[in-house]
Amino acid sequence: MRYLLSILLITITANATTINIIASNGCSFNSITYKSLKDIFMKKTKYYKYNYIEVLDNTNLYKRFIVKYLKKSPTKMHIYWTRMIFTGTKKPPKKVPDEKLIQVDTTGCKVSYTSFNYIEGWKVLNVTP
Repeated sequence: MRYLLSILLITITANATTINIIASNGCSFNSITYKSLKDIFMKKTKYYKYNYIEVLDNTNLYKRFIVKYLKKSPTKMHIYWTRMIFTGTKKPPKKVPDEKLIQVDTTGCKVSYTSFNYIEGWKVLNVTP
């Protein structure tokens, strides 16, 4: 019984990590819609509110992000990016772990997501419906 409770507690704690959508200080916006976020991360658009956007995926939170914000399964995203790469249409976003976001140049407009509440040079975006 203790073993089962400890596994349940670990699972709940691991899933309790929040995902903050962040943008570099070079971006002129402070909020983003779910649809725009999906379009940006699936590279259906490169612009948002007149800003050219570079997208960075987070290696630590990738699966949880695509389920929560993009409403896709990891398998569907893998198929999507495989098709895009094979046809030469698009390349997937560069994957950067939380620890490396600190070192990323923030002069342009970059969008990513993290479990951190604050990273110098980045601002947390408000995601609206």
